[in-house]
Amino acid sequence: MNQKDFGDLICALRQDVPLTQSELAEKMGEKVSVVSQIERGVKKYLEPNLVMNLGTALGLNTNERRQLILAASGLDEFHLTGKPKEVESLKLKKSMEILDKLMYLLGQLPFPGYIQDVFGESVAANGAAVKFYNITPEQMAIAGEIPGGYTTIRMMFGDIISAVVTTSYDKYLLNSIRSLRELSLRYRAHPYFIYLMKEFRNSKKYPGFERYWRHASIAEDDKDVEYDLFEFSHAFYGDMKFATPWQSVHTPHGELIFVYNVPLDKHTSDVFDQLVAGEGRKAHRFAPWPEKKMI
Repeated sequence: MNQKDFGDLICALRQDVPLTQSELAEKMGEKVSVVSQIERGVKKYLEPNLVMNLGTALGLNTNERRQLILAASGLDEFHLTGKPKEVESLKLKKSMEILDKLMYLLGQLPFPGYIQDVFGESVAANGAAVKFYNITPEQMAIAGEIPGGYTTIRMMFGDIISAVVTTSYDKYLLNSIRSLRELSLRYRAHPYFIYLMKEFRNSKKYPGFERYWRHASIAEDDKDVEYDLFEFSHAFYGDMKFATPWQSVHTPHGELIFVYNVPLDKHTSDVFDQLVAGEGRKAHRFAPWPEKKMI
């Protein structure tokens, strides 16, 4: 991420809190001119302590601060050399090769799994995951015509996840929103993320989203490992208990997140075995990637 993009990111994070430049500077113990220089992309050197102070002042948790440090370092860039058109072609080819490999692995999993992008959109899922979350062909058929139609936000705050998670739904939402906050941090200034947030903050369409988004930013149980624990009663399969580790895979078009549900008790393991046996080991493509359409 270059200095200008990093400045745009800080501006987006500051406005999300929300804070003025003066208020952010005060929290950091810096002059407002320093914040202004960062956001305009003209500050040439970002000292480690300055970046850490930024993360603290913005209220970021441990994983979010890691993402901020990576963004500030510029090490998240995927470098390919050549003429512009050749580079773009190579980037797309490389990205699709990576997705194909992940799709193969997804189909081999012995339990539900899916691939997300940094915007929380379901790029792909295996048959076990589709069945477990009771996602119907009709729901996916209209997803491409709905703003944010493939996102976990739509699934959680609509009638998809709520129809299967019958207990501990609040905790399920909070864990999921928190993961989205962490994985999307470096992309908060991206036009597509801004487009999605405008949609999600429509309280008539997504009541409660803003509350959970804010709550997730101040959660006290700071995570130090990259997985979530879920324990709830499923509408069709009874009491479920599983962990969801994830792996971020770097591509020229941003990260892809490989997520899978690991059973933590015998009943959950038996259910996952039945799902895999019934649905077969295959993967399905959903959200368009890397191209994004703003409806």
